[in-house]
Amino acid sequence: MTTKDEILKNGFLEVRIRVTGIFQRHKFTVVYDTTPLGKVVYLQIKNNIIPTELAKLASEYQLPFRSPLGTAYPAGKGSKDFVQP
Repeated sequence: MTTKDEILKNGFLEVRIRVTGIFQRHKFTVVYDTTPLGKVVYLQIKNNIIPTELAKLASEYQLPFRSPLGTAYPAGKGSKDFVQP
C-alpha cells in the first residue's frame, strides 16, 4: 500500500474503486487550497465519485479526498488537521 508521504511526493494516487457497481481505476491528484491557517492538502478528481467511496479512501489513506459531489476526511479529522507548513 502507498504511504501518505509517497502520495504527497508523487503528486497523485491511482486507486481501484467501485463506481455504479463496477470496479474502475481512477487517478487522484494532489492539490493545495489556501486557507487562513495555511495550505491544506487534498486528493482531487474531476469525475463524480460518491461520498461513501471517498470516505472509504479517506480512512484507508488518512488524507482528505475531494470530488465534485463532496469532500471526505478521515474519521475524527477536519481540514485543520491537514495544514501544510
